[in-house]
Amino acid sequence: MDVFAALSFGQKEQWMWFVFEGAIPILGAWLFFMIIGCCKYIIANPKSSFSHAWREGFDPLGWLYGAVIIAAQSISVIVRSPATSQHAALLIWTSIVGIICFFLVFTAISKRGEDKSWRPDNILNIVSLGLVLVTLACGFVVHDPQFNGIAT
Repeated sequence: MDVFAALSFGQKEQWMWFVFEGAIPILGAWLFFMIIGCCKYIIANPKSSFSHAWREGFDPLGWLYGAVIIAAQSISVIVRSPATSQHAALLIWTSIVGIICFFLVFTAISKRGEDKSWRPDNILNIVSLGLVLVTLACGFVVHDPQFNGIAT
């Protein structure tokens, strides 16, 4: 059975983009970090000596940077579309989210440059995750093969 056929919306090309060009590049390092932590726990002997900095796997700066790249790619597809005016709302929304992600990354990098002990707080983690999900949703729409036949 084709996994993509079981999904109620989207086409195979969109899901392939979402997984391999969207979600894995943004969240792959976090997932890898968590898997390594679990494996370290399994082989730790004794378990009481196990230590893994689970919180360090959350990297909102990396997520935001990835979202900026995905937003820029999506904007490029929309602008190259022969029917750009029909997709004005998507273009505006993707641009706004991309700009917010850019400024958050820029500001956070500046803060980290000023204070080497600075770490992202939970609010930045939540906002970053929300912005990444919106960016991935915009990219998902744009990468529909029927989106004027130009998405790759």
